[in-house]
Amino acid sequence: MSGRPEEGIYGNLESQSSNVSQGGWRRARSQFESETDYSSVSRRRLEGMHRPQWTMSSSVEDILLEGSTLRNNMKLNEFLRSNFGEEWVVERNGNVTMEAFVQEPDAYVQDQQFLRRIVNLTAYQALGAIYKLHHEGVYSLRQWRGFKSKNTVTPLAKGKLNAVLTQVQIEEKREAEEKRKAEEKRKAEEKREAEERLRREEDERQRRAQEMKFTISTTIEEVLFKGGVRVKEKKLNDFLYDGLDGRGV
Repeated sequence: MSGRPEEGIYGNLESQSSNVSQGGWRRARSQFESETDYSSVSRRRLEGMHRPQWTMSSSVEDILLEGSTLRNNMKLNEFLRSNFGEEWVVERNGNVTMEAFVQEPDAYVQDQQFLRRIVNLTAYQALGAIYKLHHEGVYSLRQWRGFKSKNTVTPLAKGKLNAVLTQVQIEEKREAEEKRKAEEKRKAEEKREAEERLRREEDERQRRAQEMKFTISTTIEEVLFKGGVRVKEKKLNDFLYDGLDGRGV
């Protein structure tokens, strides 16, 4: 036998296998992309669920320390350990509070190069902004809104607080608009119900008036023709006969 048919068979099998593999790869890729898209949507939803719902009563401390392990009452060595590691803790003044440290950092760390690394940390700037704002009597986002010296706060802290303030104001405006629309809808519904009630009352009044008119008319006839035949039911000759003592027309 010639080898060509066998080559054709194997060639077809290889081609079919290739097509199946490509088809399977396409399906797998499509499924993977769908699962990836679903995972992305789920992740965004979860992030939205766990994202803090800021209000005007939210504290500037909570806003600036969001997602951080920092604490307002941290000691210097706790701060250094969490940001640089164990080998960077200081032997002297390590138990000083960060609130005291940010007011006079040179008094506690003499190494100027290391000190620059500390003060350039985002975490340090956040704590510094918190202590400064507390010193100025600003504890909540509402107080930050009315704070006149915003430019004295570090740009990072100012930007974050302003972003949250804008977010809260937009949300408050949206809620106020929803409340206004709900109130308008409620009033329109009450007006419609009142108009419907008045219409039913008017229909009932007219119905009763018609019944009363019919009753009065019936009563008059009964009084006028009590014991006799009603005029409207008589023929003309019968009426004249009765009225003329038997002399009809």
